Amino acid sequence: MKDKNLVIGAGFSGATLARILSDAGEKVLVVDKRSHVGGISYDYKDENNITVHKFGSHIFHTKNSGVWNFLRRFTEFNTYMHRVNIIIDGIETHIPFNLDTISDLFPKFLSDKLQKKLVAEFDYNSKVNILEFRRQKDSDLKVSGRLYL
Repeated sequence: MKDKNLVIGAGFSGATLARILSDAGEKVLVVDKRSHVGGISYDYKDENNITVHKFGSHIFHTKNSGVWNFLRRFTEFNTYMHRVNIIIDGIETHIPFNLDTISDLFPKFLSDKLQKKLVAEFDYNSKVNILEFRRQKDSDLKVSGRLYL
């Protein structure tokens, strides 16, 4: 073993740092005020074998395959897809507002026209503040901004 390392806190950051140091052959002491690892993401099985999230549920996401592969060595993850829906004039659609929302809310001839104008003005996959629509010279785009403010 090399030098001794002191890590304060056994939450995600502290536990990860301690494991990386330990994997590298370092001696590590982890100190935490709680009696468990995982910080506020801690969960446990109760007397009925039900998983309890003591501090509330948490969502973990990353696009970094190195982080993902590291964590999967120690735990399993549930698949979770977060969706936010809204009802506008009796039509259920999703937010944030996007081209699909336009298809949901407007007749096809109008949604096609608006989508073409939006992509021409703002580029595909760009994020635009809704207030930007109010500054448009094009009346169709300007009206779109007034509808949802």
